[in-house]
Amino acid sequence: MSQFDLPNLKRLVFTSCLNIDWIKNFSRLESIEYTIGNCHSHVKDLPWPSTLTHLRIIFDYDGYFDRIQRSLVHLSSLDSLEIYQKEKGTLLPNGQLWGNLIPSSLPLLKIFKYYFQFEYSSQLSNQIEQVISSFSTPFYVLKNKWFIRYDIPDRYHGRAILNSLPFSFQIYTTFQGSIIKTILTLLDDDNNDFYTNVFSIVKKIKSPLKLF
Repeated sequence: MSQFDLPNLKRLVFTSCLNIDWIKNFSRLESIEYTIGNCHSHVKDLPWPSTLTHLRIIFDYDGYFDRIQRSLVHLSSLDSLEIYQKEKGTLLPNGQLWGNLIPSSLPLLKIFKYYFQFEYSSQLSNQIEQVISSFSTPFYVLKNKWFIRYDIPDRYHGRAILNSLPFSFQIYTTFQGSIIKTILTLLDDDNNDFYTNVFSIVKKIKSPLKLF
């Protein structure tokens, strides 16, 4: 990409490994949609242009997560952030980390959309409470009205999904052989407005499928 001379480029959609130093050549970018390719090599941090106002990142391996968060600290003009995790990871989503990062580094952020998949175990009794409470602080629910949907399998372990409301990504995955329990953080006054834009509660799935 370094051979292209596109000084006025505003929007870029691409798939790549994490070595994207070439992006520094596009100093006026305002919108990026980036899919991290299937490469787990050790690389540098992500050097986003400080001019960005919209950023969407799609990834599979949750070992990238710290690097993604670190890359955002200089994006003070960002007003829209979307994070989509395609595959199940081992790390629990942590709303407190985002709740600390956004006020300090992303003061203009108005839109925050996310979709996380992770391992759930009923033997970890406080796992649900830990995740839900971190995304249920006044910063999320009262100040920004950022609500979540949390789907967990009604069995000992499996894949859990946490996403922002309303659901705004192209693919939502449900899973085999379990009744799904759904938890929402919507306030009563907001329930009608948001729930019309999300999927109805999944009761039972006999085979994996993707909903488009």
